[in-house]
Amino acid sequence: MILAKENKKIFTEENILSSKQIIEEYLFSNELDLEGRIINVGLVPIILDKSFTRLMQEKLEKLSQINEKVISLFRTEDKVKEFFNLYSEYPQLFNKKIQSNMISISRFDIIITKDYGLKVLENNTCCPGGAFNNSFVKNAWLNTPFKDILHEKNIKQINEGNLFISTLLENYYISNTNIPTVALVNINGIYTNELKTMVKIFKDNFSIDAFVVDIKELRWDKKLNKLYYKENVITLVYNKFSPTMFLEELENHSDYVTAYQSGTISFFNSLDSIFITEDKSSLALLSDPQYHHYFKDDEISLIKEIVPWTRKLIDCKTYTFEGEKSLLIDFAVKNKNELVIKPNNKTRGQGIIFGKNINENAWKEILENRKNKGYVIQQFIELPRIKLPIIDNESTKFTWHDYYYGIESYMFNNKYQFTTSRASTTEIVNIGKEGLRLPCFSLE
Repeated sequence: MILAKENKKIFTEENILSSKQIIEEYLFSNELDLEGRIINVGLVPIILDKSFTRLMQEKLEKLSQINEKVISLFRTEDKVKEFFNLYSEYPQLFNKKIQSNMISISRFDIIITKDYGLKVLENNTCCPGGAFNNSFVKNAWLNTPFKDILHEKNIKQINEGNLFISTLLENYYISNTNIPTVALVNINGIYTNELKTMVKIFKDNFSIDAFVVDIKELRWDKKLNKLYYKENVITLVYNKFSPTMFLEELENHSDYVTAYQSGTISFFNSLDSIFITEDKSSLALLSDPQYHHYFKDDEISLIKEIVPWTRKLIDCKTYTFEGEKSLLIDFAVKNKNELVIKPNNKTRGQGIIFGKNINENAWKEILENRKNKGYVIQQFIELPRIKLPIIDNESTKFTWHDYYYGIESYMFNNKYQFTTSRASTTEIVNIGKEGLRLPCFSLE
């Protein structure tokens, strides 16, 4: 991997100010925002060389197949069903009629370690955002003076948004011949980021009608076996909602669930993947040796290499970092600074607690209050940092600041496609938490 270094000849006050204006105007003209807020863009790009990308592709494609296996195990193995016991009372969410890939589009949130290894902190198999934003951010950045950083570099040309939509349509046409009418399904207007852009790309580039639809606006016609939004027959559903919100209002979603169970509508992603592999405890299943008999030796080796030590936060005995048996809570108390607590299925960094940032008594209280209540505990992995030039809006002067950053790699039908990047002043690196999007390029 290559990080663009500070270059005083390029990173001048004049270039930084003009670039900031160019990027903001470009994003505004393309109606790109984050739910009403401007998308902040860092001016230093992440550049991935060919060897690093090839290594990442090999490992992530294998991990993606392992995630498919986890969904299959949930269907067939009682021990795995018990592990995901949160969903045992919702059999209507899982459809055994779907036998092909359950995960059409997904994203791995990744930390690059000091030795240029990978650690996958989270799976995103619900509604992985960022692909459309990244495409526009790259194009905006390429209009600035900083494009000279890429001089004589052979950059891989990717239109992330078109590729995303093409994959949805490719999967739809596996079992359909008619042109789809698309519902981009949301709950209560939350997490609508990128949906307007998707509607525009469907219409302008593919001549397909797509609508942003609240899930409660969908109606299932039992006689016709059809799903309606107003007068429109919906044949392709893209899900863009929080799994937690879905379950909280499940009684209001009966028409949607009936459509899913019918098997006649194309849903992306499947609810099976939205609730199983999106759940952070899926990494706990992979990480815990008591479940390794479900996996081949090469799969276990990969899991040990790129999945951090992760456990469900419950009263139990488990294996520690060093492979010793211990009560989980006792181990967590003693290793506060090396652990992070996360809710199973919340997004945008909600509810994450770093042990190193609080005192011992508060940590003990948090462990007690959150155990057995839908949380995981994960080994803390130090994030890499990058220096970014930041403008003072009052003085228009700039200074260099340290930012944490991570990368996100997108998998379409379990095949690696491209990588994006984000940065933040905090260790919760999320655009929804006022982070920055970094232009990210791959070399041919």
